[in-house]
Amino acid sequence: MKKILIGTLFILHSLQALALDNFYAISRSNFNIENFLDINSVQFDDAMQEQWHQFENGWRMTGHSLTADLLYSHIDVKLKNELSQPVNVYLRYQQQDFYYDKPLSSAEFELEVRPFNTAIGFSVISTVDYQKALADIGFAITLGQRSGDFLQFKNIAIDPLFNQKRSGPELDQASYSDTQHKISIEAAYQWSPSLKTHFLISDLSPMLFNFNDQISTFSHQGYQYDASVRYQHNNDHYWRLRFNGFKDDKSLTSTGSQQQQQISYHSVNLQWLFHQTRPYQYSLGLRDDRFSNDIRDALMNSNNLDYRFSTTQIYSTMQHFYQPETAWNLGIYIGLVHEPFDENETDTAVFARQYQSQLRVSWLYLAKNKKSRFKIHGSLNLDDIIDDPGDGLGLTWQSVF
Repeated sequence: MKKILIGTLFILHSLQALALDNFYAISRSNFNIENFLDINSVQFDDAMQEQWHQFENGWRMTGHSLTADLLYSHIDVKLKNELSQPVNVYLRYQQQDFYYDKPLSSAEFELEVRPFNTAIGFSVISTVDYQKALADIGFAITLGQRSGDFLQFKNIAIDPLFNQKRSGPELDQASYSDTQHKISIEAAYQWSPSLKTHFLISDLSPMLFNFNDQISTFSHQGYQYDASVRYQHNNDHYWRLRFNGFKDDKSLTSTGSQQQQQISYHSVNLQWLFHQTRPYQYSLGLRDDRFSNDIRDALMNSNNLDYRFSTTQIYSTMQHFYQPETAWNLGIYIGLVHEPFDENETDTAVFARQYQSQLRVSWLYLAKNKKSRFKIHGSLNLDDIIDDPGDGLGLTWQSVF
């Protein structure tokens, strides 16, 4: 049974489909008590997010140490090339890891045609892989320009040619019973000079994959979302509210094992930014992150898992531009963390509740055209400043054009 399971997981790791968490396996998560305080302090800030959505070309990355062994990372790449007035080519890539290691995502290629230079674009989309069986194919319809107000509908079939194109001893008997589709709707709209919105919703239809042994199967479905509202009271003050998260339902059946897993993550972040046109800029925010990982094994109860991890935090930042292109940034983050005493604890009422706090110090450098920025950041444990003062280092980069 162990050999069959290892072989099954090997095949799962080889699949490069666009799963919401990009991980076709049953797996336990790996969290540190301060995970969400760390992530909140180094994620792309509001100025970066606003600029990122204003341009159709850019690349950015952020990484920060979570523990001596764990690293938070987020990489985004988006490129547009106008072949002619009605024809555009896009490349997109995104990878974010914060709860366990995942296989690298595949880059997405898109060819868009806008007949007679109209506001409507029609696209074909694909990903590439050495094995043609693992390529994804889809289409999109876009109304408006993605650097401004737009609405896009996208439908991507996951490995639609797998049953016809598969090759190699590890896949020659494998097959999909149900082809999975990733359907996405993304939109941005400026309702007034003060109010802007942006949202992305993706749904993965149910999928069933049959392995070479003709016994083991893997099924999956899920969704993800990311929505934000930005209200600018005046040039100096504005509010930003963001909701984002995902949910994955998985099932893995093999000889001697019948496992089901549900992973979910939901986050709400409300931030007030003020004095934004002055040398000293401030923000105050409230954020709540909730993560769960539930595993059920019908044959081995010892594999069951009820894991809940949540953090509610209040935070504040201050940024000082002491020169036109350089600034210091300080952030204080205080949170109440809920985590099970024991990862294998099935009584979800038993939690460890701890107050965590940290100080983040950053140095920011801006290019003269303000389109590129580089940030170095480090953090200190305010709740254990004597015995464990250091809380990790990292860097952030963003460039748009």
